[in-house]
Amino acid sequence: MKYLVLLLGLFVSSSLRADLLGETVEITPVAGWGRMLVARPSPFPTLQYVPKDGRNASVLITLFPADAAKVTDLPSLKKFLRVSATPYLSAPDAEMNAIERGLPQGFLVYASFEDPDLVGKPSRKGNYKIATPAAAYLGSGPTLQVTIFTDRKDGADLQEALQIVQSASLRRTPPKAPVLTALTLPKASTTPAPVPKNLDRQTVGFRTFSSVLLLPMRFERTPKLNSEENYFSFIDEKHVILSGWLDHAAGFNGMKEFWVKEKNAMTGEGGLSVAEESFTIINGWTIVRYVVRAGDAPPQKNIRACRVVGDTWADIHLSTIEPAATWKDLEDVVKELSLAPK
Repeated sequence: MKYLVLLLGLFVSSSLRADLLGETVEITPVAGWGRMLVARPSPFPTLQYVPKDGRNASVLITLFPADAAKVTDLPSLKKFLRVSATPYLSAPDAEMNAIERGLPQGFLVYASFEDPDLVGKPSRKGNYKIATPAAAYLGSGPTLQVTIFTDRKDGADLQEALQIVQSASLRRTPPKAPVLTALTLPKASTTPAPVPKNLDRQTVGFRTFSSVLLLPMRFERTPKLNSEENYFSFIDEKHVILSGWLDHAAGFNGMKEFWVKEKNAMTGEGGLSVAEESFTIINGWTIVRYVVRAGDAPPQKNIRACRVVGDTWADIHLSTIEPAATWKDLEDVVKELSLAPK
């Protein structure tokens, strides 16, 4: 089994400011690492970091709430790690040599496993020789489930990834009141005419914009993987991921200029392969279809859709890695979206 991680979404150029994981934990990347916008179905908040210089390494950090992790001390943290490491153990009762590190108010434990199929073979982008599951307990509250992928058991990549994990700290200030609101619009709605009346919709809106985004009720909100206040993320039962931003209309100068910048971010800093691009207009949305590939991972179908109404620019990202998914699955979602005045 090759230790393979799929990099989904857009690469974010990251300064060394802390990123918010859920509402309670802050993570600070080390110099030379940047954050990926991971668009994948997950019940818990997740961050992913990779080296900006293209080194073959990655660290995934997922926030498990206290009632799910059931970790209260070092022994229970080791049990949590063993469960996380199950895919890499040769047998359920196999010995696991866990390494312990102290945190300011808790513990970090980890263990490394080498893929036997890749021993002695050259490195290959996206395939990792070493998987290092880890777990961190911050003294109270949630537990961090971590997986580090590298090509060496000991080396700068592993140590830097561990430093990112060790930067985790509980947020000291209470979170601000949420700006993003979601409301259910009944069929017999008194909302202005642009709102479709034949289908239930939920509304995504922000105080600073005069228009709101309407999307089907079947989409469920997912944990925010981006700390920007005007960002949103949803998923439906077909695992179509819908995320994006509402922004000021003045920032949008047309789809062609916008796409050049977005593509350069993915292929340059992100190191992803972008192919099969095509532009069209669907239901008033200007869209670009494209496929993203990362190593041997399954191709990811994507649509970026943009529209301006009044002072509001909606930037929508639809994606799926379902093998049987078609472009129609994503295009049908675009047909159901509306950007309407409040």
